[in-house]
Amino acid sequence: MKRISTVLFFLTLMCQTVFSQSPQRGMVKSNFSGLLAFLLIIVGGISSCANNDDDIDMSQIDFSNIENLYEQPLPVIKKCVQGRWKPFVSLGGEHDPSYYDDSGRFNVINTDRVIYVVEYGTWGFNYTWKRKFVEYLNNETYVMWDNTRKQDSYYFHSIKNDTLVLTDNHSFYASDISHTFVWIRIDDEFDINKPLH
Repeated sequence: MKRISTVLFFLTLMCQTVFSQSPQRGMVKSNFSGLLAFLLIIVGGISSCANNDDDIDMSQIDFSNIENLYEQPLPVIKKCVQGRWKPFVSLGGEHDPSYYDDSGRFNVINTDRVIYVVEYGTWGFNYTWKRKFVEYLNNETYVMWDNTRKQDSYYFHSIKNDTLVLTDNHSFYASDISHTFVWIRIDDEFDINKPLH
């Protein structure tokens, strides 16, 4: 929004300079005043409706405890989900809850990639964020968009005491039923942007 205001300010100055040198200053000045009033109304309307994520005071947020993570602005969701996670349980689909007991398994979410690390290797996907209506939540939220599959991969419910609850896109599976996962944050000092081999 600051950029729009700055551009309009300089545009106004430029127009004033050009129009003030015109021989028909009175008529142009009158038209310019109307145009300026119109532009100010438009800018005011845009600025009052804008959701500026830069205005969030991140120092006042407890990122380890947010009940409705899906209702938060994107910078908050990003800050909550980036890190290294130990899969704890998977719920949904056609089976009972599946508990993970593999001590060597973990998942990494960095700024643009999800990486799964297991004893036999690593794999993952690059993602971007998209705002989308999620039927299960009956709400719009930011979802991780898998750039390879061209579909949403995860959306995030909550984080409590560094325990993250997230749901995948059901279209990954033949059962057409979403899976909800519980992941526990591990090793907060881990460099999430360091390449894994």
